[in-house]
Amino acid sequence: TVRFDGVDFQDVPLMYDLELNELVTRHPERPVNLILSRAFVSRFTIGADTFVQVKDESKGLVPGYYQQLFHAPTFSAYAKRSKTIQVSTTERARQYIEHVRFFLMRSDDTGFWTVGSQRALLNAFRPQKRELRRLLNRHGLSFRHAPEQTIVFVLNHVTE
Repeated sequence: TVRFDGVDFQDVPLMYDLELNELVTRHPERPVNLILSRAFVSRFTIGADTFVQVKDESKGLVPGYYQQLFHAPTFSAYAKRSKTIQVSTTERARQYIEHVRFFLMRSDDTGFWTVGSQRALLNAFRPQKRELRRLLNRHGLSFRHAPEQTIVFVLNHVTE
């Protein structure tokens, strides 16, 4: 699904190029890839993953597509994914390096804040920090090993 110029289109074959931060689709009649203009795409879904476009830098995020990990009336969580190519001159080999950064936003805030560790995540909820740490331990979750699941688990718990 893609929302293009305010209209939702279903069953569109989509690919998200993490290196170029571009949304790509196939031409319906020719074997050609088409890049969808960012000016018209506000959100898209590939499988179970929803991506939203952030256009305004005033909220502290670089413009581009962000994966929406969690959305509720009080909190939202996003992941910014990118890839870079690392070229080895000695082996003449290319390797893709994936980078992921996580962000939280409260509905009453005007900006986002970065979550780069379990400590940073739990510090966002200081009154419940001890309880949340116990719950994470009980469920075997840690930010280091499963950052997305840990963020979603914590936000599900604090928004109940």
